[in-house]
Amino acid sequence: MQQIQIEKLSPKEKMKVNELCWCNSGKKWKKCHRCRELQKPVIIGELLSRIKCEFRKGDCLHPEASTNN
Repeated sequence: MQQIQIEKLSPKEKMKVNELCWCNSGKKWKKCHRCRELQKPVIIGELLSRIKCEFRKGDCLHPEASTNN
């Protein structure tokens, strides 16, 4: 089994608007983490509830799986 190497995240105190985001999402910082402090906080219980609902749908998450049911 092949192991996946995960890069260490290194948030920066100051970033230029068009730099790639520190979280390695591949998005520019302005579209990813720039205004996170202005967003409404997510209550962990609500987030877990949404995740459970998604899993109950029974979708296969395998990369080669067909999206047609």
